[in-house]
Amino acid sequence: MRTRTSIELCLALVGITMLSGTSSCDNDLLHDPGFDMWCGDALCSWAVEYGDIQKVPTWHELDEGARLFGPSTSITQYADFGHHDADCVYFSLLADAGDDAHLTLELDFLGDGSIEYSHAIPADDWELVGYHITPPVQYSGVRFHIRMEGSGRAVIAQVRAQSAAREECTAAPIVLEQGQPPFDDTGF
Repeated sequence: MRTRTSIELCLALVGITMLSGTSSCDNDLLHDPGFDMWCGDALCSWAVEYGDIQKVPTWHELDEGARLFGPSTSITQYADFGHHDADCVYFSLLADAGDDAHLTLELDFLGDGSIEYSHAIPADDWELVGYHITPPVQYSGVRFHIRMEGSGRAVIAQVRAQSAAREECTAAPIVLEQGQPPFDDTGF
């Protein structure tokens, strides 16, 4: 009886850790980068802005991911980090998309509805695609959008954003739009 209780307690702690978004990779900036947590037919950590998604197998029948259905689908996640946490971001994606499906990463720094960064993502035969993004000098919070346009098949197995060393970002910082309110670095 004692062994059963210990096993149940251990499983409960593992479940709580998974639901809290804690990752073994402490530089991960997104929750559930592997699309492992589903709440029924919906992703637990990603919201569907528009369109439809479905849980499907990915590169291996036991690895589940998200299929985005056309003609237009967008999933999003708000990540609560800022310039104090990441002055260089390494973005990577593992996906497979047909010729008639086009994936795009869009970033909304400050989460105010303004897209400051947009980049087409090649997704072919589960090849890992990754690159560095130099965020604005000052920002707080980022909304990640993964958009799919087209009538083809697009399945995503993994979306990661990780903080990286500043020297790994060689591009100029992204510039926030002029109309945005000034950033208050004091916390007040």
